[in-house]
Amino acid sequence: MIRFLIQSPLSILRILATPFVLLRRYLALRKRPWVHLKLQEKLSWVNRPRHRLERWIPAPSRRPSQLLAVETLVKRLAARQVRGLLVSVPRIQAGWAAVERLSERLQWLSDQGVEVVVYWPDGAGPKELTLAAGASRVALGKGASVSYHGIAAEKQYLGAALGRVGLQLQVWRRSEFKSAMEGFRATEMSGEERCQLQALIEAMDAEVQRSLQRCTESARTRLQEAGSLYDQAAADAGIVEAVLHADELPAWLDDPKPSLLAAGSFLHVTQPRRIFRFRRQPYIAVIPIEGAIRHPRAGSEATGVREWIRKVKKDKRALGAVLLIDSPGGSALASEQIHREVTQLCEEKPVVALLANVAASGGYYIAAAADAVVASRSTITGSIGVIGAKLVAGELFKRLSVHADRVMTQEGADLFSPHRAMTPDESERMDRSLGATYERFLDVVSEGRGIDRQTVDAVARGRVWAGRDALDKGLVDSLGGRSAVLQSLAERLSLSDARVERLEWRNTAPAKPPSLRSMAPGAAQLERLAALELGALLDLASDTDPWLFCVDLPRLY
Repeated sequence: MIRFLIQSPLSILRILATPFVLLRRYLALRKRPWVHLKLQEKLSWVNRPRHRLERWIPAPSRRPSQLLAVETLVKRLAARQVRGLLVSVPRIQAGWAAVERLSERLQWLSDQGVEVVVYWPDGAGPKELTLAAGASRVALGKGASVSYHGIAAEKQYLGAALGRVGLQLQVWRRSEFKSAMEGFRATEMSGEERCQLQALIEAMDAEVQRSLQRCTESARTRLQEAGSLYDQAAADAGIVEAVLHADELPAWLDDPKPSLLAAGSFLHVTQPRRIFRFRRQPYIAVIPIEGAIRHPRAGSEATGVREWIRKVKKDKRALGAVLLIDSPGGSALASEQIHREVTQLCEEKPVVALLANVAASGGYYIAAAADAVVASRSTITGSIGVIGAKLVAGELFKRLSVHADRVMTQEGADLFSPHRAMTPDESERMDRSLGATYERFLDVVSEGRGIDRQTVDAVARGRVWAGRDALDKGLVDSLGGRSAVLQSLAERLSLSDARVERLEWRNTAPAKPPSLRSMAPGAAQLERLAALELGALLDLASDTDPWLFCVDLPRLY
């Protein structure tokens, strides 16, 4: 009753405002404008709900672009009479899967007959080149350059350095491709690691080469030989059509005074209006699982994810759920507990796992419980394996004249002490325990994916796969993004594609207050301090449950 009393006058106001809304829409679209999409450096798949404090923070454009919003944008552009879409692309700081997905949507829009123009104000590298796949014209910022030297994956190896200071890492793993701790115990790349990294960078390189097909063969050869083309040289080679300052773009697009409409304004004026809202509308719940999967201690992110899943299960308005996974894995115990919650949710509602940039090891462990798994061609996935390690600092303590004494109830109770290495017998026991954890991982994937256990073991062994290869191996059901997810949900909900398309995607994660780090202009530089990932080593030194479902991601150039 309270909702009826509140919504009734609001609905009347909406009816009275309808002529003004339609007039605004007419004025905005009557000149068949160019729609201008300004991408942010960071591309997120979906944002958390905005916190109430964020409205007081200046420069709201710092919020990263939503790929799901871009998918909505291109669909509306295809249905409207506009001249084209102008995309300003800065230097992108996002994963390859996100870049690939955005490139696919721009290509799809171009195939629908809408002209797509790309502008690189700060120059272009591999990711910016990939976003130009569907462009009919490309412009480069004055004084900028287009560069492509190929793609390299680099990892640092600290084995010799740690040995010099008296640190040693005892490692148990299943199986030979599981290389998460290789950087802390080895001095060079293993053959298995080299094999899987080579496959990954070749998948990424294929995306760049696909986008360069818009250029002539001579232009591609010129770029390959030069590596970098500065300013007008890029236009002379045929990589871009023009070299312009940003203020020169409108005149270059079509005519001296073309109509430019911001993408946000276009989405706003074309938003379908719902007059009467007496009932709360059904929606699709988006459950983000991002970053390392932490040990399930009270208040941790892992505990939060489980709570979000339970709320979606109880909410009758949530018709289905999307697990948005962008995680390299982490704690085996946390992964198992989240997997259990997803399994129970699947008994009540359809669940689709949408794999973002990386969904490996523990991330894939969780995804295996979903009714369907959707990935991009470049998504880093798989890594079905387990690894454990113990940090031994006995030599370092000896050099520092630090001595430890102990009392025990039985021999071997101090096996996790950093002052000594495990004996061969203790190490064998740990290895057997880890093997049982790996067998559980195989069972989870076999049951979730409907693949016999022997086949799973053949594609597992700790190896990571690019999404395109994971599809061939049966680890994912389809390649795509929002459209593929909606199609899968429509089949399981027995609803039409059009009705499922209209459902709102609602992020279930609670809004977080903004941090000083997110507000500081140079905050991104702080992330470089964690380049060696020494935090993972310290976690192992203090964790009594050392089994990890994780993958070690290389630095890409």
